[in-house]
Amino acid sequence: MNETTKQTRPQNRYDVSCLVTFHSEGYLAHRTLTSIGMCRDYAEKRGLHVELVLVLDNADAVTEAVVAGHFAVRKDDQILRVHERSAPMSRNKGIQAAKGEFISIHDGDDYYSENLVYEGVAQCKAQPRLITHAEINIGFESEYYMYRVGNIRHGDYTKYDLLTQNPLSVQTIAPRHVFIQIPYQPTGNGFGYEDWHWNAETIAAGFEHVTVPHTFMFYRRKRQGSVLARESASKSLIRPSRLFDQLESPMHELSSSILRDNLSENTSRKPVVSADLADVVKTARRKSRLYAFLKPPAKKLISKLPDDLQPPAKAFAWSFLALARSVREHVRNKRPTPAVQTSPAVPQTEKPAPEIFPTVSMAECVAALKRISRLDSSLHPDVNPPLYEYRFVSDDRLGRLFALLYNPIKGQRYDAVYLVPWLVPGGADLMTINFANTLAGQGKKVLVISTLPCPSPWRNQLAEGVDFVDLGNAADGFFNEDKKLLLARILLQLQPKAVHCMLSQLGYETFIDYAAALRQYMKLYAAFYCDEKRKDGSDAGYVPLFLMAILPIVSGISTDNTVMPRLWHRKYGAPLALFSTVYGRMDFAPSDGENPFCSGKSVLWAGRFCQQKRPELLLEIVKKMPETHFFVYGEPYAEEDRHLYSSFKSLPNVTLGGKYSGFVSLPVKECFCFLYTSAYDGLPNVLLEAAAAGLPTIAPDIGGISDFINDQTGWLVGQDASADDYARAMEEMRSAPELRRTKVLAAQNLLHVRHNETAFKNSILKFYGF
Repeated sequence: MNETTKQTRPQNRYDVSCLVTFHSEGYLAHRTLTSIGMCRDYAEKRGLHVELVLVLDNADAVTEAVVAGHFAVRKDDQILRVHERSAPMSRNKGIQAAKGEFISIHDGDDYYSENLVYEGVAQCKAQPRLITHAEINIGFESEYYMYRVGNIRHGDYTKYDLLTQNPLSVQTIAPRHVFIQIPYQPTGNGFGYEDWHWNAETIAAGFEHVTVPHTFMFYRRKRQGSVLARESASKSLIRPSRLFDQLESPMHELSSSILRDNLSENTSRKPVVSADLADVVKTARRKSRLYAFLKPPAKKLISKLPDDLQPPAKAFAWSFLALARSVREHVRNKRPTPAVQTSPAVPQTEKPAPEIFPTVSMAECVAALKRISRLDSSLHPDVNPPLYEYRFVSDDRLGRLFALLYNPIKGQRYDAVYLVPWLVPGGADLMTINFANTLAGQGKKVLVISTLPCPSPWRNQLAEGVDFVDLGNAADGFFNEDKKLLLARILLQLQPKAVHCMLSQLGYETFIDYAAALRQYMKLYAAFYCDEKRKDGSDAGYVPLFLMAILPIVSGISTDNTVMPRLWHRKYGAPLALFSTVYGRMDFAPSDGENPFCSGKSVLWAGRFCQQKRPELLLEIVKKMPETHFFVYGEPYAEEDRHLYSSFKSLPNVTLGGKYSGFVSLPVKECFCFLYTSAYDGLPNVLLEAAAAGLPTIAPDIGGISDFINDQTGWLVGQDASADDYARAMEEMRSAPELRRTKVLAAQNLLHVRHNETAFKNSILKFYGF
């Protein structure tokens, strides 16, 4: 006898306790108890001692009366009255009270074949590390189907499957000490599926789940009020599991291309591309029955649908696949047995090879329905549509990808995780890098996760000790719902102190879908910098899309200016207390003696050559000032940008510099003015760089720019300023060198006071409460 069993087993030993939980089943409870009474009679005729443990969890009066007065309930059975309002917690109360060596778990509105308890206990006694389930689940009421519960011995599923789906069932039989060692975990607040989690935890503890041949559970699929449907609709997750820590990476050699290891700065780091993961994804897809039947054109069509239509389309594809397989099996009238791969090099010494039992046929399921219809005539085949088979479809691709991404960082206790779309040259990316590097410099453990399938050339700007995971390229080709689930599962297993979404759409969506679960293990933060604008002037981008949904679930929102939070407070009612302004860091802010203000003859424009930066306005300005020379630096992004970019090539007063590597590489000493044009912005870092270099700036009064450029520090034009307005401001600037000097010095002083390294560090530490 196991030592734990000795310590936890109460007096008055029984072989098995049938534990049934009731809530508000009403008169349905009567036939459930009759069914379980039949299971007890069958077992006792074969020598087992069986008790009933009936847990009334905040049960209504009808349910309590039905249970207490049922003819199958004996004096020595236990009726427990609890007020947990929770199936897993009420089960735990029943488990503590149970006196049996084994426990059989039941729900208060289902039925069972009479041989289930006896055969299940017999298997558990023969092999102590087994946990058993009914072989066949037959659904009734809202749906009428049969489902073969997964058996890992037959290759029906792998451990990776449990990351995304539960191949087993709620009905289970196991030694009591297993339930004591591994109790059911509470549900609610974003978590659900306590049976799924318990299955995962017991597998992680080394127990094997098998099905009991020729046993049935008749599972009531409620037309309304189903806990399963409610958990699915609310996108509940199972809690973090030790099993997910045990999943092996399918290909260890690819980990280094997804996780940025701590190499020296002069070591080249090749960004991951989708092809790097092709072998892993293809290998996983070969193992997926879904991909074996769903043709590539169908997958491609689904992937092109809007995100909100992809989940129902995917569900339809799965349902259609299950139906097609059922029809095929019905025509063939047999179930193909999956090949079980065995390794002759590994001796099977600790447990015997599994017995091969004849597969339950559809005819046997119909016969079982006819037998149970003596208890409940609504299950009889004659009054129901034809019974169809719902087949579990093993698809462990996401589980394998999870292991590939998670294992290299498993066990790390991160203080902060940053979710970014990518790391490319740009102000928002620089802000993330400075956040991460500053915390790393304070001894904090930091991880950056990119979520778009694009290269991240700036990943090499991260400090040593900052980890980087390229989820976007790794998960390229998966449905968006799968990507959100993958990200949520990684975060739940890591359990960092803080997760900060820095303009990652997948990050925002994952927060919104899984906030209730995530917030139980970590604090969530978001970043917003400005309102994006369409050509007609209406709001676009992440703020109108996500801000309202994010407000109730985050502990704080970082921004780089004080202007936009006030605007969002007026526009959306966003509480100002939720926002923290972390001004961009500018390490180099020279004094006038070190770097005299620039007094050249030209104008400098530098930035991303895209629609946001209004290159069409720049072209107008250049044409209005033919006597002034312009340096234009930046690369075009889209095709329409490249067409506009080519228009500058024919202008005699323009020098196109193309891509540039940092502001210090620009010809600032040849210029007297930094010209900044934009349709929307936060507080652009390039304005800080221009001031540090000694260039006075002309910029529009949009977004958070007025937090730095004002009448004392530069020239601010209206948000709707025309080319003529810019030209007049530049002429004024050109004609007033002393005023330029005064404003540059004021801007540099502001850099010294507000944008220095210490101020930046203190702002970040205060923001997180570190």
